[in-house]
This record gives sequence, C-alpha cells and structure tokens, in this order.
Amino acid sequence: MKRELNGDHNQCPRCEEYFNSTFAFDKHRVGEYSARRCLTAEEMQSVGMAQNAGGWWVGNPRVNAISSPTVPAQNQSAGSEATPIASEASASDLAMEEK
Repeated sequence: MKRELNGDHNQCPRCEEYFNSTFAFDKHRVGEYSARRCLTAEEMQSVGMAQNAGGWWVGNPRVNAISSPTVPAQNQSAGSEATPIASEASASDLAMEEK
C-alpha cells in the first residue's frame, strides 16, 4: 500500500519500508558508504526499532505512551508509597475508577 509522505516521513527506495523520521531511516542503513545496505526487519528490532500502530518504523519506540508519574502523598507516614498524579493516571487506572 502506497502511503503519503509528509513531514519527516520517509520511504526507503531500496527496501521500500516506511519510516516515521529521518533518524529512523538513517538507523536502518548500515555499512560503508560504498556498500551500504538496509537492515532486515529482525535486525531493526534487534537494535531497538519497532513499527508503531500506523505501520511506520520508529527509531526509539515509546514503551508506554501513557506515563504514570508520581508525587509524594501529602500527610502520609514515612515510607508510604507515592500517589499517581490524577490527570496523568494510566488508562487502566481510569477504567478501574469507572467500575
């Protein structure tokens, strides 16, 4: 399927894979300039690349798009756990609250 390239998106003319950024595109090309080649899908995964939900290869994939930063709970005894920031709670935390 042909995709529209806009912004920093790239398609490799050799392997025809799609990349979310120039960084990801450059990361998949290896070797001396005169003998460069594309990494295979397995090699790209082994160097930490992944395909996002849209099918674009990314160089530094996000492990969890929804983070759960914590702040110390007020008026709790020493050694107690920190509390997630309500506005940035994970989707699973929010789903549990709705039940």
